[in-house]
Amino acid sequence: MPRKQNTSGDNYYSALPTRLRALLTDRNITQQELADYIGKSRQIISRYADGSSAPDWQTIVKISAFFGVSSDYLLGITDIPVANTDLRAVCDYTGLSDYS
Repeated sequence: MPRKQNTSGDNYYSALPTRLRALLTDRNITQQELADYIGKSRQIISRYADGSSAPDWQTIVKISAFFGVSSDYLLGITDIPVANTDLRAVCDYTGLSDYS
């Protein structure tokens, strides 16, 4: 069942759309490439990226796996993108970044 669509654009700057757009841009990935990987249409990826629709939890897991980031990062719960929980714990504890 499709997620509720928000046509007002109020969610454009929310964590998930903002981070999804950044990941797509930074890694030079097209919306179509992501759509093909997770089994959705390019249009629904566009809606996720502009905040007019929200993915279900299974789709969030697939997007996280595609980019190699944690779902917590996609959802804005943490600013540390790594999915490796040991490294994330060290970064949280020390305040350091996972970037070299």
